[in-house]
Amino acid sequence: LFPTLVSLGVSRLSAVAVIATTMSIEWGILETNSIFAAQVAGMKIATYFFHYQLPVASCVIISVAISHFFVQRAFDKKDKNINHEQAEQKALDNVPPLYYAILPVMPLILMLGSLFLAHIGLMQSEL
Repeated sequence: LFPTLVSLGVSRLSAVAVIATTMSIEWGILETNSIFAAQVAGMKIATYFFHYQLPVASCVIISVAISHFFVQRAFDKKDKNINHEQAEQKALDNVPPLYYAILPVMPLILMLGSLFLAHIGLMQSEL
């Protein structure tokens, strides 16, 4: 989605903001918060979603889309005065260590590694 938005003329920061915002809205029948809320309310997930969550989520999505249009347009106008080529060159000169990329996925690696060891019989685990 990011390359598509940038190729359509959207600034890089605006494209990232739109993608990050879409990831923050959790709605749907298969989302854990929806399932939990339906269980707490004592109703079926489909009833909860169509009668309660969908109307609210639709209004939120429309209002966020409209606000993105105006906010990103204002920030893009404000951002035109910055020299992006110099900022990108500075970012390329300051490359972080490789372990910064490995650390966020380390819990997943440890979990999958322990499941693999349990599968081949070298370690016992209870799930």
